[in-house]
Amino acid sequence: MMLDSQPKNAASVLHMQDVQQMTPLHHGAMFDHVDIVQYLLDQGSNIDARDKEGRSAVLLAASRSAWRAVTALIDRGCRLNEKDDQNRNILHFVVMNGGDIDALAVILLRKEDFSDKKLCECFLNERDATGCTPLHYASRAGHLKSLENLIRLGAQVNLKDKDDQSPLHFAARYGRRNTCRRLLDSSSGQFIMNETDGSGRTALHIAAEGGHVKVVQLLMQRGALVHTDHAGRSPLHLAAASGYTWTIKQLLAVHAHLLDKVDKDGNTALHLAAENGQSRAVQHLLDRNASVKVMNDQGQTALGLAVEMQNAETASTFINNCRWHEIMNAKCGNLCVMGRMIQHLPEVAAVVLDKCHTTADAEDAKAENFYVRISTYY
Repeated sequence: MMLDSQPKNAASVLHMQDVQQMTPLHHGAMFDHVDIVQYLLDQGSNIDARDKEGRSAVLLAASRSAWRAVTALIDRGCRLNEKDDQNRNILHFVVMNGGDIDALAVILLRKEDFSDKKLCECFLNERDATGCTPLHYASRAGHLKSLENLIRLGAQVNLKDKDDQSPLHFAARYGRRNTCRRLLDSSSGQFIMNETDGSGRTALHIAAEGGHVKVVQLLMQRGALVHTDHAGRSPLHLAAASGYTWTIKQLLAVHAHLLDKVDKDGNTALHLAAENGQSRAVQHLLDRNASVKVMNDQGQTALGLAVEMQNAETASTFINNCRWHEIMNAKCGNLCVMGRMIQHLPEVAAVVLDKCHTTADAEDAKAENFYVRISTYY
C-alpha cells in the first residue's frame, strides 16, 4: 500500500538504510518473513546490499536462523561468496547457529554453477578474521551433526586460528567430549591430539584448566602426552591453579610424577593453588603428600605465597592440616613466614600460636612445675 500510494518514491525507499545501514530487505530477511523478501526483490531491492557490519541479507538471515529467507535469497541469485567485516561466509553463520549443512548443500546444488567440490573449495576451510574455520565454530558449540557433515565434506581438522588453536583445542576448552571423540576418530586424530597452541598448550592442558574431567579422561585414554607449556606448566599446574580437584585426582592417578614438578618460575601445583586461593585444591594436594618444602625462584614456599596473597582461607587450610608441623618448619629463604603472617593475617597467626601451646600436666597453675611452652617458627 505504501509503495503503491507513492510509486515515484518506491525506488529510493527500497534502497533506504537505517542507522545500522540495513535496508527493508535486511529486516524482512532477519525475521524470516519470506513473503516480504520475495515482494521486495520483485520490486527491485538490492539483494546484495550490505549493512554496517558488512552483512548482506542472506548472511544476516543465516545469523538469525531465518532459514526460509536464506533459501529464498539463494534461489533468487544472491552472491554466495559474500563475507561480513569479520570475513565470515555463509557457512560460518549456518554452523554458528545450528543450521542444516546438508540442507544448505541441497540448495546450493540446485544452482547450475555450483557443486559439492566448489562448496568445499569456497567455504569449508575458509578462515574468518580470527582465523576460525566453520569447523572451529562447530567444535566450540558442540554441534555434532554439523561437525560430522563438515568432516564428511572434506573440512580439515588440523587448521588453526590466529592463536594456533585447532578445533580440538576449542572442543577441549568448552568441555565437548563427544566432539573431541569425533575429531580424534578422524583420519588426522592422532596427529592433532598433541598439537600445541601459541602458548605451548595441548588440548589436555586446556581441558585441565577448565576442569573438564571427562575430556581429560578421554584424552589420557587415547594416549595424550603430558607436555609442559611455554611457561613450563603441566596440565596439573593449570588444574590446581583453577581449583579443579576431580581433574587433579584424574591426572595424578595416571601421572603421579607431576605432583611436585616445577614450572619455569619454580612453582609446583601446590604453589599455584595457594597463590590463586584454591583451598580445596591445596587440601587435596596436601593429602596426596605434595612437598611443602619446595621454594620457588622468589624463595617462597606454598604457604608463603598464600600469606603473601593475604588469603586467610587458604593459609588456614595449611595450618589446619595434619602436616602443619612440617609446613611451619619448612624453610622459606630469608623470609619469616610467621612474621609475615602476623603482619598480613593476624587471625591465622593466632591459630598457629594456639596450636603451639604445650601445657604442663600440673593441675595448679601456681605449682612449681607448671609451665606453658610456645613453640616458635622462623
